This record gives sequence, structure tokens and C-alpha cells, in this order.
Amino acid sequence: MEKQKSARLKVGVFVLASIAIFVYGVFTISGQEELFEREYKVKTYFNNSAGLLEGAYVRLSGVGVGSVSTIRFSDDSSLGKVQVIMEINKRALSRISKDSHATIKTEGLLGAKFVEIVPGQGESIGKARDGIVIRGYTSPEMQEIISQSEEFVTNLTSISRSLDKIVGAFADEKREDFLHTLIYDEQFAADMRSFSSNLAEISRMIREGEGSLGALIVDPSVHDALKGVLGEAERNRFVRSAVRYMIEEKEKRASGEH
Repeated sequence: MEKQKSARLKVGVFVLASIAIFVYGVFTISGQEELFEREYKVKTYFNNSAGLLEGAYVRLSGVGVGSVSTIRFSDDSSLGKVQVIMEINKRALSRISKDSHATIKTEGLLGAKFVEIVPGQGESIGKARDGIVIRGYTSPEMQEIISQSEEFVTNLTSISRSLDKIVGAFADEKREDFLHTLIYDEQFAADMRSFSSNLAEISRMIREGEGSLGALIVDPSVHDALKGVLGEAERNRFVRSAVRYMIEEKEKRASGEH
């Protein structure tokens, strides 16, 4: 009887050890061995969570160092409207300085949101502890493009009105008024300068891949993301049916117009 109990105990210990080794191996291979390290709560604040979700990755200089544990409204709006609490491993904390900042980014254009911590050049935050606060930075991205576009449209409208005035003067054969307006109208000149400046700024942002519009044109990962979406569509019967239905409806409308 004693021998049987001893054998069962050995088998149990062996099974538990095997499971532990297997789990450790899985996390080591997947690069998640820091799961067994102590993690500390680090806070940051944003004016907008921008679709960030609890459980999202936290990266330091592109390297995974933790995850987002809590997203909630801030008790101190002077710091930001949204408080984000991250759990970061001890090794990463030693690389964060007092002038480091956190920002919300997206994997490509269509991917998930994550928090990127940008290391600073200043003094270290000191001993690892819970409750460390680092500055949050909200990237303007598409909001800046929208703002620029609104100003662009406003200037375009103003220029259009000025052109209407010039064309009207020319149509009435008031050549002197036409030339005077074209050369001396300060509002028209100011509108042209503002229009040109905004157009140059938007072109620069697109060329350098800034914001969502720039990423759409420049970022090669968008191509892969779109391929992935289309691949999922091919595997999804419902999506295929919906797409086919829309195409057929469009063809029917086109044939009806003819």
C-alpha cells in the first residue's frame, strides 16, 4: 500500500514538473518569459484614449515590456481626461527616465492600438515602485490633417469669392477694376498665401507619411493589412455574399441608367 502511494506521488510530481517545464518553454519561445517577472503599475494621462483597449501591449523603443491594465476617467483633468494604468516589468523601468513620455500608436493603419513609451535623456525615475507617473503625449495624426483641411477649404472658398469678383469685373469690361483687384487686393493676396502654405503643409505631411492619410499612401504595411482583411473576407461566406450582393446591385443600377 505504501509503495502504491509512493508511486502515485512520484507520478504526480513528474506530471506537475512536466507541465511547468512545458508552460515555461512556451512563454520562452514566444518571448513572454517576463511573465514571471515582477511588474509595476505605471500611470500616464491622455486627453483621448483613441480606441486603446485594456490588455493592449506596452512597448519601450519598440520592445514589448508590459500591457495596459486599466483605462478610466481621470480624477485630475489638469493631467488629462483619461488615465491609463500600465503594468511594466522591472527591467524596463530602469530604462525609463523622468522626461520619458507615452503615446498611443497603431499597428500600421488598420491594426490594434498600443502604448509606445519613448525613453528620454534625463534622470532615471529611480527605484522601481508602483504609482510612477510619466507624461502622456497625444499625437495629432488625422486630427491635424482634418484641421489643416478645414482651413484649406475656408481659404479656397475665400479665394473663389475673390475670383468671382475679379471675373465679374472683367465681364463688365472694367479692365482697370480687374487689374486693380488682381494687383492691389490685399485680401486676395493674403488668401493666396494662406492657401499655398496650407497646401504645402498637407503635401509635406503626406510625403513624410505623417498621420493616417500619409500612412495610407506611404506605409507599406497598409498593403499587408488590406491583404489580410481581404483574405479574411474570402474565408467568410457571409462577407462574400454581402460583397457579391453589393456588386450585383451596383450593376443593376448601372444597367438601369442605360
